[in-house]
Amino acid sequence: MMAAVMLLVLQLMHPTTANDLSPTTDDSLVSCVNSIVQRHFTPDRQIMVSSTGEDEGHLDLLLKNINEATRWSLQVLRPQLKQVATSEEGHGKTGSYVIFIRDSEEVEHLVNQLMDSKSWNHLARFLVVVIGRESTPRQQALSVVQEFWNHARALDVVVLVRLDTVFHLYTWFPYQPNEKCEDFTDVVLINEWNLQNNAMVEDIKNLFVNKALKNFNGCRIRASCPDGSVPEIGYMRKFSNRLNFTLDLHTISETDGSLYDRITSSIMDVVFGLSEMAFGGLPLLIDITKVANPSVSFYEIYYMWYVPCARPLSRLEATSKIFQVSVWISLSATVLLVAVVLWALERRDTGVHAFKNIDMALYNVWAILLGVGVTRMPRTYRLRVIIFAWICYCFSISTVFQTFFTSYLVDPGLGKQIKNTEELLESKMEFGFRSEIKVYFQDSNNWIYKSLLAHGKECSHTSKCLKRIIDTASFATISESWSVESNLQHIKGGSSVCPMNDLDKFPIKIVFYFQKGSIIKEQFNSLLTAMVETGHIKNINAGRTRRGYSVGDDVGEDGSTDQYFVFTTAHLFVAFYTLFLGYILSFLMFLGEMLYNKLKTVRTHRMIKIRHKREDPPSTPS
Repeated sequence: MMAAVMLLVLQLMHPTTANDLSPTTDDSLVSCVNSIVQRHFTPDRQIMVSSTGEDEGHLDLLLKNINEATRWSLQVLRPQLKQVATSEEGHGKTGSYVIFIRDSEEVEHLVNQLMDSKSWNHLARFLVVVIGRESTPRQQALSVVQEFWNHARALDVVVLVRLDTVFHLYTWFPYQPNEKCEDFTDVVLINEWNLQNNAMVEDIKNLFVNKALKNFNGCRIRASCPDGSVPEIGYMRKFSNRLNFTLDLHTISETDGSLYDRITSSIMDVVFGLSEMAFGGLPLLIDITKVANPSVSFYEIYYMWYVPCARPLSRLEATSKIFQVSVWISLSATVLLVAVVLWALERRDTGVHAFKNIDMALYNVWAILLGVGVTRMPRTYRLRVIIFAWICYCFSISTVFQTFFTSYLVDPGLGKQIKNTEELLESKMEFGFRSEIKVYFQDSNNWIYKSLLAHGKECSHTSKCLKRIIDTASFATISESWSVESNLQHIKGGSSVCPMNDLDKFPIKIVFYFQKGSIIKEQFNSLLTAMVETGHIKNINAGRTRRGYSVGDDVGEDGSTDQYFVFTTAHLFVAFYTLFLGYILSFLMFLGEMLYNKLKTVRTHRMIKIRHKREDPPSTPS
């Protein structure tokens, strides 16, 4: 009987004891989490509260306390609640997470749910509360941290593990010196929550300590580079000394494929975890940022079109273009008109007949144009007025002509050069570029870019494109300005390659690429920003492109420079050609006059003989 009474008493006491202890523990848990949220979460940033759906009495109480503080916007993720799609622009990135789980096995599924949200932020602060009691809290916290790092690359993670009389708070630090630096095998106890006092054992100002590394403790960092001669390798050596890490560099040889293939291979190394970063002239492209995190842009290159330079015109051709065709026609018509007017006026007057015949009028008008004497001076005032006006006109025209003539003898000018991509397409000139440059055109809706892609030839290397421009003077290419300048210093005749213009060029930002969620990106961003602000990177790249070469310092093949000009007989060839042509014409005229005079004399003698024969009667025999 006594045993039955005792058993009944124990049965009645059991639910009462359970109900008394559970609310006390839950209240302490809520107080601990609420204290961490109030003191260590950034105000005015969204808080995501997530749970696996079990024992949610403490969750409702926590949400009530956080909401009463009115310092954060709340978003709740529960299995039984349907998630409403939100835009990243409307809510921004989540600043902090409070996650309730039973054990580390629930982390992967829960993190996958969180990552589906547009507001997901792996750089946020994570407070992970393990509800289940564990006999090995440190190992449980380590498992949780490893799951968060492996699946979400979350760095600022604090794990709250529940014990009987105390709550333990654990976190971890990356790149600690051990056999494998990139792997972590332990967590650090940073504080405790005493259930009796309902407060933290130590008053820590910042529970989420700054884990930005300034010392990698000699750990190895793997990096991929598509070219072993890029200046970024020099940057990395400086960074390795500054941050105390060992660089494990994987460079890809030029024989392993085109530059496009090598860049793709370097990026894939980062995506698949073979390297922690990639660098070496890598462009900032939106498609790559979907699979890798870019650094700040530390350098900017320009892709420019290069075409054959305008070649100097021949001096004979330049001289023929002193006046337009219409001016030459007007000048010839004026000569004829003045000759006709003088001839018509001369016919009315008597006296000296210097312009009586049309051929004599033309001869004298041409003599005045050339600045030589006429056959006879005019005698009437009307002829003198017209001839004086003609002399003034010829003086003005000859002065202008001689000025341009002398200028063109010194510098005949340049022919037409292609100035834009529309002229390039209209000219039917062949053009080409490296295969990787097609990436910048293929997504464009501009008809010019589509035509360039459709008709462009492929050049395996920039130097081959430039060599073809020099050899054929009928080819064009687009490439990085620094690469062209670097290649032209090794190619003879580089002065015949010119940039098309300053408008049809586009900048490309150069960056490093890191793994998604990389914890070393911020350190490298800080160093790159410092090098940019001090001008160190600009000086390095300027020295690389200017080393022993400058496009503007080239002297043309004809010896032209910006210094003083020596006028030699070579520049008077056109004048000599004109003089020889005049001599030839004069000689032909002389021969013509002699022939004409000879024929006229013979004809006169023949006419005299015929006349004498007609006048003398035939003699009769006696």
